[in-house]
Amino acid sequence: NIFVIDGSEIIIFDQYGNGVGKASGKEEFTSIRIIFNWMTVTTKQNIYVANLKSPELNLKKVILNEIEENLEIISSFIFNNKLYLLSKKEILVYNRI
Repeated sequence: NIFVIDGSEIIIFDQYGNGVGKASGKEEFTSIRIIFNWMTVTTKQNIYVANLKSPELNLKKVILNEIEENLEIISSFIFNNKLYLLSKKEILVYNRI
């Protein structure tokens, strides 16, 4: 499948270009990354994750402790049970709990 962000929506297409699903958020998405079965979608201030193995696409907001206030997030992804977050200043790595 192909996942495309369009404003605050994620549109899912099959290999032939047919729309097969949609998920909506409350904020405008700026980045989408898929590594194996984990999809991360970012806005300027928040990160949302979804497990693509699950039958429904449920975006869950990631709550990060000890993060700088007003940190502008560029992108993120999950790999080996760690969340990698790219900001304008640095790359942050978080362990999943």
